[in-house]
Amino acid sequence: MGFNVEGAWFWSEHLGAGGEFTVGRYADLLEKGAIEGGTVEEAKPLNSLSLKAGLYYNHPISERWAVGAKTLVGVARNHYLKNSVVDATGAVLATIEHDTTEHFTASAGAWVRFIAADNLGVRLFAEYNWLRNDYTITPTVGAATHHGHYRHPLSLGIAVDAMLW
Repeated sequence: MGFNVEGAWFWSEHLGAGGEFTVGRYADLLEKGAIEGGTVEEAKPLNSLSLKAGLYYNHPISERWAVGAKTLVGVARNHYLKNSVVDATGAVLATIEHDTTEHFTASAGAWVRFIAADNLGVRLFAEYNWLRNDYTITPTVGAATHHGHYRHPLSLGIAVDAMLW
C-alpha cells in the first residue's frame, strides 16, 4: 500500500524525463532462519519514503490511446522500526531494529493510457520496485548481527493523470 506523486516532461512525442515521490507501507519481511526458535511478537508494517528520477517513454497508438514505460533510480529511506522476538512462553529472545539510512532504489514500469478528455487520462499500470531493507538483530544473549535483503514489490493499479499540454 502506498501513495505516489509522479510527473514527467516530454521534450518529444516519445521521450521525456521525470520523477516520483513515494510513501510506501510494506509487510516487515525478515530473512528466513534469521531468528531461530522465535517469532516476531507483533508484526508491524515497515514504512518507507523514496525519491526517484529517470527516463519516460510514450508511444501513441491512436488519438485516445497510448502505451508507455519508465525506468527510474533514486534513494529510499525506511522509518525506524523495532520489533521483539519471543519464544512460545513469551520470553523475549531478541530485538530487531531497522536501519534508517538512505539506500539505492530503482523501479521500472509500463502502462496503457486512455485519454478521456483534453487534459485527463486514465492509466492501467504495472510497476516493479527494488528496495533495500537492512536490520540488526540483538539477542538477549550473544552478539548482534546485521542482516540485509531486498524487497521486490510489484504494483498493479489504475491512475488518473492530469496532462498539461
